[in-house]
Amino acid sequence: MVTPPLIKRSLIVWLILMLIPLVLVPGVQLYQQWKSFEASFQALETQIAYRLTQNAAVLPLISPGSDAAALNHKFPQIVAIEPLPANASQEIRITPADNGRYWLNNPWQQVRELVDFRPVIDDARKQSGFRHLALNWQGTVLLSSRAQESVGWWHWTTTFAQELQPFTLTASASPRWQALALWPPLLLAALLTLMMVFVHQYQRQRQADRRAQFYQHTRLNALGEITTGMVHEINQPLAAIQNWLKAAQHLLAKGDVSQIPAALEGALGQTQRIASLLQRFRDHLEQREVTLGAVEIKRVWTRVEDLLAREIREGDITVQRDFSPPSLQVKADPLWLEQVLHNLLSNAIQAQSSQRKGWVQVHCRREEESVVLTLTDGGRGFSTEGMEQALMPFYTTRSEGIGLGMSLAETLMLRMNGKITLSNHAGGGACIQLHFQLWEQQ
Repeated sequence: MVTPPLIKRSLIVWLILMLIPLVLVPGVQLYQQWKSFEASFQALETQIAYRLTQNAAVLPLISPGSDAAALNHKFPQIVAIEPLPANASQEIRITPADNGRYWLNNPWQQVRELVDFRPVIDDARKQSGFRHLALNWQGTVLLSSRAQESVGWWHWTTTFAQELQPFTLTASASPRWQALALWPPLLLAALLTLMMVFVHQYQRQRQADRRAQFYQHTRLNALGEITTGMVHEINQPLAAIQNWLKAAQHLLAKGDVSQIPAALEGALGQTQRIASLLQRFRDHLEQREVTLGAVEIKRVWTRVEDLLAREIREGDITVQRDFSPPSLQVKADPLWLEQVLHNLLSNAIQAQSSQRKGWVQVHCRREEESVVLTLTDGGRGFSTEGMEQALMPFYTTRSEGIGLGMSLAETLMLRMNGKITLSNHAGGGACIQLHFQLWEQQ
């Protein structure tokens, strides 16, 4: 049986293993995209810096009569040459032009050259996928790849160390989400999930096998001790039978036959108790195969109350029962179910033997495709040790007990595809829940 802490730890490990590929692999791919943009920006920076140097180097060498076509053939960014306007300031070296171009002025030669970086910027944007590229000069946008700057995840900025053209190049880009290869992390996550499921099932099966081996080993090695305990338990009803029969003989000798049926009924009840003990002993040693069928749980409980009527009466126990609906049927073996309920009710009665009065409450309800029977009593409840060990063989808090009742109850519940859980209710007494499969007519 896999414990809740183990299940919780397994889920945490599974979530961590899922997050590693789902975060790491896309993260690596995003980093690779950023590195690609970074390299493209550096290449563009180098290209523009080289051409800015060309512009500055050519400017002192040209005159109004220079061949602009030949110059453009060697330096594609220089598209025109013309005389410096008469009204041009002698101190202004750069004059913005239209369509993202600018004039680079030479006041000494009274000439200027028209520079156009649009092909360079547009080509870089198309090839690299930048959302925005711009050349700025003294807070003025000389050239922009878009009318408005686009918001991107990544940004780059660099200023060129040019005396005549101290421009600033800015760029922004966003991840190419559609280019992310998500199937590798998803495949890895699926493989890890299958691995976790396999490990979880393997652990559950291994624990179940160990538990079965433990029970079998315990049954075989402790046969002598069990037999001794059974003899001790059988001696009690045998002594009671002797007392009832002696009482019947005494009444018969006196000629008082009116009380003899009650004495014989008491002896018969004790023989039924012995039969139940022997059946419990036999089932605990053997794993007999049975066919589970429809069992009306209220009817079995009523029979258990009848078997323990004397103990209930002598212990002054009030039994409250609530079966909703009364005809509720579970998938079980009637004899096994009777043994389980008999053991639980008997334990509840004995747990209150030191009290003047006691009570037992039984509540049975349907929960979706299962049936839950809850039994609470007015005893002291389970101690911390008892909560952990109550279902283990040979654990008992009574000097006359052998500690097989609760262990057998759990074994029978498991063989009926159910389970048993232990707790204490708010009042302090024990609270035991039996979970059954609901029987539905096919």
